[in-house]
Amino acid sequence: MNISDWSLEKKVGQLVVGGFSGREITEEVRSLVQEHHAGGVILFSRSIGSLEQLSGLTTELQELAGAGGGAPLLIAIDQEGGQNIHVREGVTLTPGNMALGAAGDEEGVYQAARISGQELRALGINVNYAPDVDVNNNPLNPVIGIRSYGEDPQLVGRFGAAAVRGFQDEGITATAKHFPGHGDTSMDSHIDLPTIRHSMERLESLELVPFQRAIEAGVDMIMTAHIVFSELEPEGVPATLSHRVVTGLLRERLQFAGVITTDCLEMKAIADRYGPAEGAVRALEAGVDLVLVSHTYAEQVNVITAILEALKTGRLTEERIELSVRRILAMKERRRMGEPQGGWPQIAGSIGLPASRAVVRELAERSVTLVKDEGVLPLDPGLPTLVVRVRHRLHMGSDDTAEPAVTLASELAASFPDVQEVVVGAASDAEERSAVTARAGAAGQVVVLTSNALYFPEQAELVAQLGSLPAVLVAASMRSPYDLAAFPDVPAYLACYEDLPNTLRALAGILAGRTTARGRLPVTL
Repeated sequence: MNISDWSLEKKVGQLVVGGFSGREITEEVRSLVQEHHAGGVILFSRSIGSLEQLSGLTTELQELAGAGGGAPLLIAIDQEGGQNIHVREGVTLTPGNMALGAAGDEEGVYQAARISGQELRALGINVNYAPDVDVNNNPLNPVIGIRSYGEDPQLVGRFGAAAVRGFQDEGITATAKHFPGHGDTSMDSHIDLPTIRHSMERLESLELVPFQRAIEAGVDMIMTAHIVFSELEPEGVPATLSHRVVTGLLRERLQFAGVITTDCLEMKAIADRYGPAEGAVRALEAGVDLVLVSHTYAEQVNVITAILEALKTGRLTEERIELSVRRILAMKERRRMGEPQGGWPQIAGSIGLPASRAVVRELAERSVTLVKDEGVLPLDPGLPTLVVRVRHRLHMGSDDTAEPAVTLASELAASFPDVQEVVVGAASDAEERSAVTARAGAAGQVVVLTSNALYFPEQAELVAQLGSLPAVLVAASMRSPYDLAAFPDVPAYLACYEDLPNTLRALAGILAGRTTARGRLPVTL
């Protein structure tokens, strides 16, 4: 595409990806795409209803961009797999990264990414902000955890590269994140600015390994982390805004020639210190190509205005902007972004295929990991059984109160005639725990499903109370496998990494003795 006759405003707009609320085109979205020439949009669950609605929305977004004679839109999503997904209903639910790490099947990783990529592409989405190739070696990492394949940089590198190939073989731009590595933080950059103090030698031997493998696999895009790497930036500049990290390390040292995108600039690590607008200008000065502003229309316009002002004052040059625009357009052309996918009736039959579901079901069955068993498994189907499910605490929010379609109790019911399930909050109070313990007193065996117990001491107290009963006790973690450290004396413990339906079915089979656990821990407990 010839950009020589483009206005400066049109060129600048290509550098911005914005999010929005609602499931229909709003005036703000129309303005962002047509008046401000945004290069892309990001979709979250707040904009997604049915698959038919999603297909119509992406089609309308591309028509909106085309009506003004603009380049096709980059339509992005965070569909990492497992618990970190935004399209849930009707699609093939692929396992998350740590579950895949536990399954240990590199070809399975490729197939899961290919399946997800094919379905996303059919729905009109052309960019996935995945795979996460952070090496998670910090049990207290609050934001990566099960989003990582594990703690071994070589495994993370191989599996990340396989996912890149799977997505891109289906025409989806893959995004390796979060450069140079978010795995060894104990702070969430959505909330504050983490700092990593490792030497360059350590970064090269661990954090950077998966990114190098992703680059070798031809990854289209890499996303930066809002983290200070003091070895590279002793002045405390976050990686996203650091010329030494973005240009010096990623562009020059690692020889990455693709598109570099920021993580969302409305995250507090950037927003509270610089503001999204100034953060965007600094990121472009550092060498970033795309800036992501996920939520607020006013901030998206402020970012575009700030970039235009930086061009007027000489902080940025038109040549610098054009270099990024050409990279972005080359990626759009390579992945045929904007190419019609057909209407909903045409694509409906290509999503959630039985063969795809069989692949991910097998991966889920291979992922569940038996960490500890003092001779209590399998459970006795003749005994009254109580499942105690801890609600997951939503990201920076309250407990998830949504009732799942599939529960462990419903999966055990075929073999266990007397099985019930009770739900308790992630941070339960003493009264709630006492009520659950009293109910468990009538059971012969109890299965407690925990969720990030290291962050909620109330869960350790609950397990301790349940352990004081004469009933057989089994614990299974539905998120972080590190939960065992909160209750090390539990007689049996399984790591499940997620509570998707396939995982719950696999867990039920293991508890009932129909199958054996085949997963291997991808982290050290």
